[in-house]
Amino acid sequence: MGSSLRLLADHVACDENQEQGFWRWVRRKRGRLPGVDEDGSVTTMGTPEKEDEKAEDPDAQSLVRMQVLGTDGAASVSLGRSVLCGPSVEDTYGYHYHVYPSASPGDAHGTALCWSLRKSSLNTHALMCLGRVANSCHKDMVLFDGDIGIMLSYTTTP
Repeated sequence: MGSSLRLLADHVACDENQEQGFWRWVRRKRGRLPGVDEDGSVTTMGTPEKEDEKAEDPDAQSLVRMQVLGTDGAASVSLGRSVLCGPSVEDTYGYHYHVYPSASPGDAHGTALCWSLRKSSLNTHALMCLGRVANSCHKDMVLFDGDIGIMLSYTTTP
């Protein structure tokens, strides 16, 4: 969360006309996390094979179980099949969890940026601002607490 808090502080400074170079700095595309599978500080949480398997991180397991309404509005589909979490995800991207549609994060791009409302001291508006600068493409943001979440979809424009 350290880099995200710096982003938020820079955003406030920019709003007060104290830092003009902020938007030039934000527009640079951030690279994907290098060596996700080799990094010991990143945890991958997949769909459990057995019902009685316990997750080390209950919030990550909650995201794997979370269902969202499908495009028809009736059928529910899984939010994702695997979740990345840990200090490297938080320090690099500024959110708590990154959800992937594939069984392994290396097989696809993440589809949802997720913040745990229990872990975050930021308010919802600040989290939405962070989500807007976190990526330059269509993303789903999920603000959740336990098994209940709110999904916000957005597409950024240049």
